[in-house]
Amino acid sequence: MALRNKMNFLLVVLFLGLFQAIAADTTPTCDIFHVLNGQTPYSCVEPGKNNDTSTFYNLQQCSDDKMCPFNSYFKSNHTVTCAPKKDPFIRYYPGQICSVDNDCYTQKCKEGGVCAGTDADQPCENNFECYHGYTCIPIADESGKATDKSKCQKQKNGGEKCFSDTDCINTHGCHNNNCTEYFSVANNVVLSNESEFYKQSGFSFCASGFSLDKKCLSIKNTKDVKTTDCGTTTACDYTLADSTTVSIPNSCECTFHADGLKRCKLDTESDVYKRFVSQTKSALASLRNCYSDERTVNCKGYTKKPYVKDFNTINDWKFSKWLVDNAHKVINLSDAEAKAVYNVTSADLLSGVVPQPNPSPEANPDNSELHRCPAFTCTSENKGSCAYMYNPSSNDWYNMTVNLTNICNKDQICNLPLDNPLLWLTGEKN
Repeated sequence: MALRNKMNFLLVVLFLGLFQAIAADTTPTCDIFHVLNGQTPYSCVEPGKNNDTSTFYNLQQCSDDKMCPFNSYFKSNHTVTCAPKKDPFIRYYPGQICSVDNDCYTQKCKEGGVCAGTDADQPCENNFECYHGYTCIPIADESGKATDKSKCQKQKNGGEKCFSDTDCINTHGCHNNNCTEYFSVANNVVLSNESEFYKQSGFSFCASGFSLDKKCLSIKNTKDVKTTDCGTTTACDYTLADSTTVSIPNSCECTFHADGLKRCKLDTESDVYKRFVSQTKSALASLRNCYSDERTVNCKGYTKKPYVKDFNTINDWKFSKWLVDNAHKVINLSDAEAKAVYNVTSADLLSGVVPQPNPSPEANPDNSELHRCPAFTCTSENKGSCAYMYNPSSNDWYNMTVNLTNICNKDQICNLPLDNPLLWLTGEKN
């Protein structure tokens, strides 16, 4: 009897130890997020109660006139304050509209309201000095190597010699010193160099859109991303086309929801990744008319008026790039969690519906529609000028509002340069 009791005691101890080990495996190691009901005009992410292993954060939806700059959470890991929807100051390239020197990258606005630049085959130091279709390319010596002198040269076509991605037309980058089309290199080919815009914008030379140690690959998750916690590691295992397994560093990351567990990044066979590759190709086709440096943005274009053709195509691509980097973090969000941060449901988020504001750091704060004419409104707010503008988009003025104030006296007029409504305007004498 004593022996049986002793064995039962040992079994209980063994069971408790096993239970504790299992429980330890599922202990949250990441920040935990909880959703609070209602809207707040102040903060959308607030620290909550702490336990031994994780930090709790409360999510609240910002009021309609503000946005949640959620990306600042990664920089600060504390309260994120709701921010007004507004954009930074914009400068323009040679040949584009201007009113004062400070409007131009070159700091020179020519008579007629056009930014001055450096002519073809003339010395330059920066790409932004050159006119559309040209870029600042180093002069090659007799051996073909770059010298320390450059001049504005026409962007290179596929197969032509280059020193950097911006030397090539916007659909191509510089691979092995030759202009090579993005997304054109087959699997298992080892690249001599990555695209300069690979990490920033996803412009890959690989047809799959993915490379590991400069080798083009297609990969597939070995476990269900929705249900499997990748634990305390930072790497995840993926299957290659030949059925071998590869461990990819930094692919296991914390998520944005309440379980506090980690998930693996999605593979190249997922709908999210395939959509990203497709939309990036479409964006590159739209960006072919941009200045060389503008291949990663909604370009302002090469005419006097901003170039906004296929604006939504560019916007969709920016979001798809953000989503391919973050889908594993949001894949298990409830609708309440998704709406608290992104203002859309979880299903819409994963299917590629672009939230407003777009969470991509490169995207514009608010660009749901394109309006061809600025909206004029009368206001009693006096900013010391007879007209001032608010532009929610950082790259065009089709969503712009011009506010008019009645501060001019009888000897003055409000001079509105309607061909360039990108200024704070003051009353001028008649």
